[in-house]
Amino acid sequence: MYSEVFPSRLKLAREANFLTQVDAAKLLQIDKSTIANYETGKREPNFEILVKISLLFKVTTDWLLGASTEGGIEIHDPERLREDRERELVLKKLEKEARFAQRLERRIIPAK
Repeated sequence: MYSEVFPSRLKLAREANFLTQVDAAKLLQIDKSTIANYETGKREPNFEILVKISLLFKVTTDWLLGASTEGGIEIHDPERLREDRERELVLKKLEKEARFAQRLERRIIPAK
């Protein structure tokens, strides 16, 4: 049961959080190929990584392992989740551009 359920639930949790395998691997401090191997069922995480995955995606280890249907991801409206994530990325970009503009302004217009 575990070997059949874990790969698909890991991928589902990762995608529901709009993370690539590369992003998830960085957050978990493991190699991208390790995540890929988890999602294809070629490898299994140790307990430490399983807990990190659980905490990262805010799901229970029981749900990840298929021992429970409770404690998993809740996707009420995938389109809204996607829009929220896109909005968050745009806001971060705007904040970065505003900080850059402030630094540039300080260089062009010296303080009196």
